[in-house]
Amino acid sequence: MAPLPTTRASRNLLAGILLLSLPATAVVVGRHTQTPWIAQAPQYRQKGDAEAKITLVEFSDFECPGCASATPLVKQLLATYHPNVRLVFKYFAWDFHKHAKSAAVAAECAGRQGKFWPMHDMLYLRQGSWSVAPDARIFFRAYAKEIGLNFLAFEACLNDAAALAAVDQDIQEARDHWLNSTPTFFINGKRFSSSMQLRTLGSREIDRLLKKQK
Repeated sequence: MAPLPTTRASRNLLAGILLLSLPATAVVVGRHTQTPWIAQAPQYRQKGDAEAKITLVEFSDFECPGCASATPLVKQLLATYHPNVRLVFKYFAWDFHKHAKSAAVAAECAGRQGKFWPMHDMLYLRQGSWSVAPDARIFFRAYAKEIGLNFLAFEACLNDAAALAAVDQDIQEARDHWLNSTPTFFINGKRFSSSMQLRTLGSREIDRLLKKQK
């Protein structure tokens, strides 16, 4: 063990060296202890193998035309890369879309009866109708009947604070990650800010990750 410095000047020099070394040490420790972000959602808002190597997270707004047009691409990617990719769907309803949040609540309520994806598809397919209606809930109730939901349970859920809280939680998560567009996708945590980016850069990222994991 090296002897401690005995003079005041040498002690000050040692203290300065230790002080300068602390930030670098903290950075190294931080890099090794930081927990990566993992998007959470109920099972009914997920598609694909739970053990898939790649997780595709989608933050989407049911009243967003770009989100509607991205739906076929997402389905194509899931089919192409099955069983290596799973999808996690997250709500990100914009305030300037009049019915976006109520549509998300309707989808959440359908999910609680095991039919999130049929409602998801119907909301995007018929976006041009309900999005311009004075009262979009009339359409949501009709869709609930069409896909075979228990109507009384669905109606009660539309007014359930817990369903709205689930939507708001996702919206807050999107804001916490500084999302500023929809749809926004994450592939194992890496962001892609449009369906065009997902189609090009995103598909290449999936190929890269699968090749790396072989």
